[in-house]
Amino acid sequence: MDRVGPYRSRLYASLFSLLVTVIITVALWADRESQLSHADLLTSSMAQAVGQQIDGSLRSIEGLLEEISEAEKAGQWSNPTRRDIMASRLGAYPELLFVGIATPQGRLRGDTVPNLGLGAAGLDVSDRDYFRRHMHSMDLRAQIGQPVMDRMTKERMVTLSKPIRDERGNLLAVIVAGLSSDYYARILNSNLLDPDGATAAITLEGDILARAPQQAEKFAINIADSDLFRNFIPLASKGVARLVSKADGNDKILGYQVLTRYPVVVTSGLSVPMALKDWVIRSIAIAITTLCLLLLILYWAWLADARQARLKQHQATLEDMIRQRTAMLSDAQTSAERRSARLQAINDKLTRMAQITAHHLQEPLRPIVSFTQLAKRHLPAELAEVKHYLGFVEQGGLRLKLVLHAFQRYTEMLSHQPHLQKLDLNVMIQDVLERLADPITRHNIQVSIDSLPMAYGDPVMLDCALYELLSNAVAYRHPGRSPAIRIYGGDENGCWRLSIADNGPGMPESMSAVSMFQAFARPHSDKPDAIGLGLAMCLSIAEAHDGTLSMDSSAEGCTMTLHIPMETPPQP
Repeated sequence: MDRVGPYRSRLYASLFSLLVTVIITVALWADRESQLSHADLLTSSMAQAVGQQIDGSLRSIEGLLEEISEAEKAGQWSNPTRRDIMASRLGAYPELLFVGIATPQGRLRGDTVPNLGLGAAGLDVSDRDYFRRHMHSMDLRAQIGQPVMDRMTKERMVTLSKPIRDERGNLLAVIVAGLSSDYYARILNSNLLDPDGATAAITLEGDILARAPQQAEKFAINIADSDLFRNFIPLASKGVARLVSKADGNDKILGYQVLTRYPVVVTSGLSVPMALKDWVIRSIAIAITTLCLLLLILYWAWLADARQARLKQHQATLEDMIRQRTAMLSDAQTSAERRSARLQAINDKLTRMAQITAHHLQEPLRPIVSFTQLAKRHLPAELAEVKHYLGFVEQGGLRLKLVLHAFQRYTEMLSHQPHLQKLDLNVMIQDVLERLADPITRHNIQVSIDSLPMAYGDPVMLDCALYELLSNAVAYRHPGRSPAIRIYGGDENGCWRLSIADNGPGMPESMSAVSMFQAFARPHSDKPDAIGLGLAMCLSIAEAHDGTLSMDSSAEGCTMTLHIPMETPPQP
């Protein structure tokens, strides 16, 4: 210990610094994972949103192809008036470059809309992948073609085509729609989270149909050998991939979704540096702050060790002085004993004085309390206004106590995580009614209960919700009716339903169904015990179970209905 002594404070400070560093490192790592999880959710949601836009566009174009197919079968497409009507409709499809019909021999006819100037001979499209697919496949569904630079419009294009076959399956024609890849690139760009993360629409064969940014550079390149197509899409049709992009080499978080109707995957990316930008700033700030703090602690430890060394040096000097003056102490011992005896006597007097003082301080306190109570009870009649004001103070204190108690329960329910169990609602309702037996009996309330379903839920949370709903039904009674409550429920569309109906006054027309469930909403402000947190707490409990709470109110009464999704309990 003697060897450690001169460095003790610095050793302790070093150990503390190491512990703080470990804790902060773990906390920063957890924060980093939280940031990445947030980025996962963001990119996945954006990929779904963009996928819905592109899927909707393709479906509308496919519907247009169906119309053209029917017109071709009926021999109406050759009518110029019919094509003029179709041309006027194309303004509603900004992504559409043209629509046309290809013959079984692979010639795109000259009657395209709009007119591409192909002439009577048309254009040879027999080498196009979409035509070859229809030639060798009996699939009547629409097909997405490979992205190409169109030979006529000179624009980046993707084709959507659909075959027309006779009853024997012979190919009669192929309806073709040329779609602007740049239009889809603009859609992707409007939903771009990060230029380095990029967003794209890609065929399941790996061909990029549209991309933002760098549409021109990345158009039609194939990334079928990327990690996305090899390791993620084969396992799940939608999700989040963390990878190094094959297209641009960026380390990114990529949300993706394969369209259900078309062989297209839509991606929305966020580069890892962008996802962790805020985290990096926080980490640097925390690291600098922590470093400064630890340096201050180490400096303080160095000062403490230096001070301890000086104290030891002074101690050695004092010990030497003590040895020199030991002889003098024996002469002063007698005098010191006399002084000690005198000090003891003085201490005894002070102790006695403290006891007496404490006793006498209680004497004036008793009449102060007593006369205060007498004054409250014997206030003269002309001070009724004072009593009235004191009543407000007392009511305010009692209401504050009720509000705090209700708010505590409300916050407990908000933070409580539901633990699902199999519950018998009949037993739970009976238990709540037993707790409400006194007001039910006192007000002669008729309670009828239908057979209720079994449910999966959190017993504590559902018991709280049932108690609040039944308490409201008991408390709010119509003065002109014999109070009655009906409790019924059942299974409904994958949910169990519980309804509590009363014949009370209902909710005021001035309050909407939405405002009724807001915290501290009080439809009947004349009720002194009404806090306004009961329905808000019930709604929070329903939402914690992924359910809903609804209200149906009229002059005939009010019905509160709780819907909770059916859950399967974990297997043992």
